[in-house]
Amino acid sequence: MSTSTDILTGGQPTEEHLTLAKSNGVKVVVNLRTAAEEKDYATEPKKVEELGMKYVHIPIDSKTGEGLNEENAKKLATLLAEKPAIIHCGSGQRVGALFALKAFYVDGATPDVALQTGKDNGLSKPELEKIVVDIMAKKKG
Repeated sequence: MSTSTDILTGGQPTEEHLTLAKSNGVKVVVNLRTAAEEKDYATEPKKVEELGMKYVHIPIDSKTGEGLNEENAKKLATLLAEKPAIIHCGSGQRVGALFALKAFYVDGATPDVALQTGKDNGLSKPELEKIVVDIMAKKKG
């Protein structure tokens, strides 16, 4: 997991990570994994709620980019106001992709700066980078 002062990003947290996060004041957990991956996070929603944190599911497909859009970028920005927060997927790639779109749509960053924000937050797969770049190009054009 990557950390800033109030935001933890990365791959799938364990139940131990969630318990530790709660003890460190985390208020919201955002899961970007799809329903097809549910077996990998099946107990997470219940565990998060048992710990008294807010659980939000924003499914994003890492192969097609479905779910990577302006609406979800704005939703992420709203959720980040409830920090400290955990934003995760399976590996951190989709987290970075959504952070890139948040930078672009919400923060007004240029595509280059937005893409770098994504890379700073876990985006490194060329295929997913291309999807993000194409989304920003459509909005710009």
